[in-house]
Amino acid sequence: AAVIESGGVKAVLVSLDIIFFTVDFANALRERIAAAIQVPTDYIFVHTTHTHTGCQTDVRCWGAPASKEALIPVADAAVQAVIAANEQLAEVKMGTGRTYETRFSFCRDFFSEDGEVITNPGLGNAGKLVGPISDIDESVNVIRFDDMEGYPLCFVVNYALHLDTNAHPDKFDADYAGTMPEALRRKFGRDVVVLFLNGCCGNINHYDFKNYNHEKTHKFPKTYSSWHIGEGLADTISKMNPPLYPHAGEILIQGRYCTFPAPRRFASKERKEWAAKFM
Repeated sequence: AAVIESGGVKAVLVSLDIIFFTVDFANALRERIAAAIQVPTDYIFVHTTHTHTGCQTDVRCWGAPASKEALIPVADAAVQAVIAANEQLAEVKMGTGRTYETRFSFCRDFFSEDGEVITNPGLGNAGKLVGPISDIDESVNVIRFDDMEGYPLCFVVNYALHLDTNAHPDKFDADYAGTMPEALRRKFGRDVVVLFLNGCCGNINHYDFKNYNHEKTHKFPKTYSSWHIGEGLADTISKMNPPLYPHAGEILIQGRYCTFPAPRRFASKERKEWAAKFM
């Protein structure tokens, strides 16, 4: 968690290492944070990294039942992190920058030779694929806060890639969003706070199904592991070009909240039968 204050106005950023949560959970957590540090709920941003190897959540997922109880310690820890951040407010310099990471992310939706659009076609079907249905956003967007002597205190990192790169699906794991902060802390200090904000990655994962020319191994041949992705992403952030230069001074903080409705896709019985045969 991070708390940013300027001109007497505060904003709160919270990133949770879970796959997703309901609107009810998000709103309840924002209300708790608002009461804890006296910040309007519209100024509290709650994010989930979408790690596939987090705890149960309050939504039924892949056969796992919904469990509101599983998120109680998650919410409690988030509130405590915000309170701790608020108690450690210090004068800082802030800078923003953008770089690009082209090694790890690929579109996972492909046009096939028969005209179908296939998601996750598998590494053995490269010859049937015409090409990905779209380009993807490979940008890495960074906000960095330094102390007045220029030592980094906090990174906020936005990058779009599915967090299903962990090779141990039977263990809790923050995936590359966990190894990336560790790599940054080795370089900039153990007390550096790193928030990972995953981008829109519904059609982006780390498999190059058309070429699959990676050098390392993961659950499938020739794909990068969560460790390599996290380490590589941290290295890219550390070597941003042009460099990121934080500056002192007040900034304008505003918060707004709105609902964006998006219909879920539901597969017909026929489509499910087709998918079963394809798999």
